[in-house]
Amino acid sequence: MNEKIKFSLFFVVFLFGSIIISAQTDDLSAYKLNALSLDQAIRYSMTHSPEYNNKKLKQQEASMKLSETYTDRIPTVYASGDIRNNLIIPSTPVPASMLDPTASADELLYMKFATRWSSSAGINLSYDLFNPATAGKVPEQKQEVKISGYNMQLSEKELRAKVSQAYAECIIAVTQMESMAQDTVYYHNALSYSETLYVRGKMELADKNKAKTAFNESIYRFLQAQTILHAAKSKLLYVMGEEITDENIQMLHFSEDIPALYAKIASPLLNDAGSAFPENSLSEMRQSEVVSLAANRIKHASWKFAPTLSLSGFYGVNYFGRELQLANSSQWLGNSFIAMSLKFPITQSLSTSRELSQLRIQKQTEQENLRDIRNKLAMDWSNETAQLMARQKEYALKQNNLSMTRENFLAARSQYDKGHLLQTDLMSEESKVRTAVQDYLQAAYNLFLSCIAIDKIQDK
Repeated sequence: MNEKIKFSLFFVVFLFGSIIISAQTDDLSAYKLNALSLDQAIRYSMTHSPEYNNKKLKQQEASMKLSETYTDRIPTVYASGDIRNNLIIPSTPVPASMLDPTASADELLYMKFATRWSSSAGINLSYDLFNPATAGKVPEQKQEVKISGYNMQLSEKELRAKVSQAYAECIIAVTQMESMAQDTVYYHNALSYSETLYVRGKMELADKNKAKTAFNESIYRFLQAQTILHAAKSKLLYVMGEEITDENIQMLHFSEDIPALYAKIASPLLNDAGSAFPENSLSEMRQSEVVSLAANRIKHASWKFAPTLSLSGFYGVNYFGRELQLANSSQWLGNSFIAMSLKFPITQSLSTSRELSQLRIQKQTEQENLRDIRNKLAMDWSNETAQLMARQKEYALKQNNLSMTRENFLAARSQYDKGHLLQTDLMSEESKVRTAVQDYLQAAYNLFLSCIAIDKIQDK
């Protein structure tokens, strides 16, 4: 086996050998990393992304707070009991005429209305029939849960966009590394042929050194492409919420290429390129709910000028005795009551007025935020759709240029094989192919970015 074939085989094995290794490894969480599709990457991230899972937990927390708010509306019922040792029994002055009719009107007697030991036990009840400070808590918490739901949907859209972009970067990086590997094989073969010609005296040293330099640069470009692919894979695993290990990076390969990704991401959007700006996007609906919440907080805060109506009650027994004999039922006396009370705010009304002023400013702020969101969405939609059409045309042009450049290289190779073209001229044509490949990859990446951006704006 000659040196050219050995070197070519080495690069093929180096580039695709890890696929064989990964094929022998069990799939991870029902998703095969050695043939990962975009849809699988997105579905996996929805259950494994720490950032997205944290958003889920926050939504659960909001729902639990709503349940807690409902629980707060239940009357407070509790049992209580105490035992008191009255070391000093206070005396209470009473008119002496209550016991002695002959006593003067201003004469007082001092009596003790307690015993050495006393105790109390029973069931207590307290309930706010109307408390302006908490009356609006349930509807406000319902709105916060709804806002949390919008946040979850927006987070899902954001995660889908991140995964799609990271996946596209991997596909671009894979194609780039394959191109650099082919370049390296070509320049190695060109160098081997140049060295043979130089030994035979049919090539100048300067031309041989140019071939060596071109080969060295091709190795550097391949190593650089390899590093870019490694970083792209690491980023995708991170966004998916997967553990970033050398094994997973080596195992990670993709079932889709640029044309497949174009058909999945770009084609549907390009078919709807003339559609109007989407109304009622998730961002708008979320902010509209925030404005509504701000308005309800103003309404509920104004209720604080109203009085608090409360209900309280007690059902139990009291114990009185000179000695502590709790088992003596004759010394336990019944005691119960039920009461309603009104509490009118006076000085608190001053702080309520200041609170209302702050809440009105907050509402105006949220209304302006809503207007800004609508304007920004309209601006982004206009810019991104225009850019999408331009980048789609750029992609088609670069793809066509690449095809023609490869045809030119094949024609030049035919002329070279016939001895009608110098090796330096052939290498120049190959360099044009490499440049056309990079332009094509950049155009594809730009097109994918535009598609992902428009998909986020649509919020569907």
